[in-house]
Amino acid sequence: MRQSDERQRGQSLAELALVLPLLLMILVAMVEVGWAMRAHLTVSTASREGARFASRRVFEYEEIQEVVYVAMLSLHPVFDGPDANATIIITKVPIDAEGNWSIEGGAPYITGTLPVESRVPASLYQEIATENADYYDTENNLVVVEVFYDHELLLGTRMGAEFVGLGPLRLYSRSISRIGVSRYE
Repeated sequence: MRQSDERQRGQSLAELALVLPLLLMILVAMVEVGWAMRAHLTVSTASREGARFASRRVFEYEEIQEVVYVAMLSLHPVFDGPDANATIIITKVPIDAEGNWSIEGGAPYITGTLPVESRVPASLYQEIATENADYYDTENNLVVVEVFYDHELLLGTRMGAEFVGLGPLRLYSRSISRIGVSRYE
C-alpha cells in the first residue's frame, strides 16, 4: 500500500508540473486584460473631460491639454504626464448655418510623443455639420479631442513583451462636442 501512495504523489506532482504553467499564463492574461481595460477607460474619460471642458467656456488649446493630462494622471497611476507615451489632437471645426465646415487654422493642435494622425474622417465632419445645420439656425463650432496612449504591458520589460510577441497597445478615444459661437467668442 505504501508504494501505491508514493506513486499517486508522484503522479500528482507530475500533473501539477504540466498544468501549473498554463494556469499561471491564464492568470497573467487576466491581469493584463484588466489593466488594459482600465487604461482604455482612462483614455476615454480623459478625452470626454477635454471635450466637456472645451464646450463649457472659452478655451486655449493648452488648457484642454492640461485637463486631459490631469484626468489621465488622476485615473491611471502609471501615466507620466506630458512625458508619457501619449498624444492629444484637438481640432476646432467652425460650422456655419448652411452646414459648411472647415478646420480652423488649416490643421489641428497636436501635442505629445506618438507619431499619429487624426482618425476623424472628413465624412464624419460632414455628417455632423449636416445634423448641426438642421438643429441650429446660427453658426456653431465643434471641438474634437482625440487621445492616443501606448499602454505598456505588465510583463515588466520589453524583453518579456517581445517574448510573448506583443508590444505596447495603442489605445485611442475621441470625443466630439458642440460649442455655440456665443460661448467661444
